[in-house]
Amino acid sequence: MALNSDRRITQGPWNARYSQDLIEHLPVGLYICDRNAVVVAYNLKAAEIWGETPVKGDPEVKFCGAHRLYAGDGTYLPHDQTPMVQVLATGEPALNVDVIVERRDGSRRNVIANVTPLFDEGGDQIGFVNCVQDVTFLRQREEERVQMISDRFQAQKMEIVGQLTAGIAHDFNNMLTAVTGSASLAEHYLKNDKPDHAKKHLANALRASQTASAMTARLMAFSRRHKLGSEVINVNPLITSLIELGRGSLGSKVLYETDLASNLWLTKVDPHQLESAVFNLMVNARDAMPAGGTISIRTSNVDVSEQMAAKGSLLVTGQSCVRIQVSDTGTGMPVALIERIFEPFFTTKEEGKGTGLGLTMVYGYVNQAGGCLTVESQEGHGTTFSLFMPRDVLPEVDAVI
Repeated sequence: MALNSDRRITQGPWNARYSQDLIEHLPVGLYICDRNAVVVAYNLKAAEIWGETPVKGDPEVKFCGAHRLYAGDGTYLPHDQTPMVQVLATGEPALNVDVIVERRDGSRRNVIANVTPLFDEGGDQIGFVNCVQDVTFLRQREEERVQMISDRFQAQKMEIVGQLTAGIAHDFNNMLTAVTGSASLAEHYLKNDKPDHAKKHLANALRASQTASAMTARLMAFSRRHKLGSEVINVNPLITSLIELGRGSLGSKVLYETDLASNLWLTKVDPHQLESAVFNLMVNARDAMPAGGTISIRTSNVDVSEQMAAKGSLLVTGQSCVRIQVSDTGTGMPVALIERIFEPFFTTKEEGKGTGLGLTMVYGYVNQAGGCLTVESQEGHGTTFSLFMPRDVLPEVDAVI
């Protein structure tokens, strides 16, 4: 073997030997199957991925030596539905296929497979070569990352639930007073043979108990752990539900106004994370109005302006977005404070009443979802947070329109 002027390896007596060594020590699995999907050659990494050293040419060892093969989503793939068999049937390559190899001992490995057909000199397909990259560790790291995000949001939601306890206790006590008072009056009228009067007070007691039940159900639903995911939704129903939760838990000093666009575009979000983000802003609005005030929530369709895109968000000029605005009539913030509110652990609340992570997590989620979060505030004139979430267009919806 020798090197020519452009440093390429030329033919030499031990070129084949070093080529074989190179293949054997590749960090990816490499194996060849014949037209019957029987393994005829493989390298060390392939055997490591399979968890066994198969006998080459064994007709019982099909396509990869695995006991079972699954799609990336966990769906079992019978032999005749595997990418390898499809390549043999069509003569077309299968590239970057996400599959799971289940070894004979039941353990599994996540791999990315690239299957390429092999042809003889006459153009007849004689088998395929498969290059498989083990991505099990990467998948585990991604699952851990998602779990960490989920745990953070759950912790934040539970912190909010803790902050709401006093307001809930107050309103719940009022509802119980209405129930017991109406029941007592109903009993009085029944003893005095006035069933019509008793019926009216029993109806009042029933309404109060149903309101209390609905409030606790909404709070329990909000605090429940949910699997993270993405859905294409209209956010207006979510806003309406959060307003009802706020009425029952943020205290009687807070009033609510809404202006929800009737033709609001759809957006692809994790509804539970968006719910947590918006309610975080509602809690902050309540805390900014110690003497009471009004929380206003508006939704609208907007196109991203050059000024907004220049703020460094993931949005681009002209992009269509759904805007969610949460405003309060509270104390407002000075410019110096606005510049720091999204910093981790920064809080203006008293010790023990806030971790300084609420707005940081809202900011992080909105950016993760490809959106943008802005804030406008003036001392003595309240604050407005605006969430801009990218519009999601469903082709089938457009076709109907």
